[in-house]
Amino acid sequence: MRLDLIFAILLAAAIHVLGAFAHKLLPGDAPHDATAPGPAPTIALAPLPQIEPEPPNPEDANTEPPDPIAETPPPPDFLPAMQPDLPAPVLDTNFQQTIQPPPPPQLGTTATLVTLPRGNFAPPVTAPKDIFDLNQLDQKPAPTFDPKPNYPYEMRRSRISGRVTVGFMIDASGTPLAPHIIRSSNPGFEDEALRTVLRSKFRPGKKGGKAVITRKVVRDIVFTFPTE
Repeated sequence: MRLDLIFAILLAAAIHVLGAFAHKLLPGDAPHDATAPGPAPTIALAPLPQIEPEPPNPEDANTEPPDPIAETPPPPDFLPAMQPDLPAPVLDTNFQQTIQPPPPPQLGTTATLVTLPRGNFAPPVTAPKDIFDLNQLDQKPAPTFDPKPNYPYEMRRSRISGRVTVGFMIDASGTPLAPHIIRSSNPGFEDEALRTVLRSKFRPGKKGGKAVITRKVVRDIVFTFPTE
């Protein structure tokens, strides 16, 4: 083989070898490693410029601060009327109201009785010949049961006494009929006086030996308040 050809082959091989290892032999040409840590970044703070204060205004030095009282607007000439102060009510906490006890049951109005009208009444008979006055009888009627009147509750509480004159009739069986008020000292006693007469029983008057109806019978019912 020719020497010049061998020399050319060796030179070409040497060039290829140098080209393959050139990056390792030269440090400036080394590739940059992206994963390698670099220096930490720093931020430099620039100082703020100093602002010089403005010079005082000579006109403001002679000006006084505003007066809040002087700036308040004056009140109107007409003011609305004020409500007068009312005194607080004084409550008496020691006040105790006395309650009167209710009337006893026996003093109440009897449910079976009705309100009796005032005035004279016609007797419940059809034959006038069966009615006689007291002065026409051979025997006058006499009481066989004379009940005491119940004192009305209101009159007892007021400590009032009274008298009621009642006119009535007595039938042939001795039962009082048609009682009516002739006079009374107080209207509060009248109803109880009428009830007292209706509870009474009499021996009937007689004419010719026969029991008859007697009219114009008068009785006084007295209510006397007991004194202790």
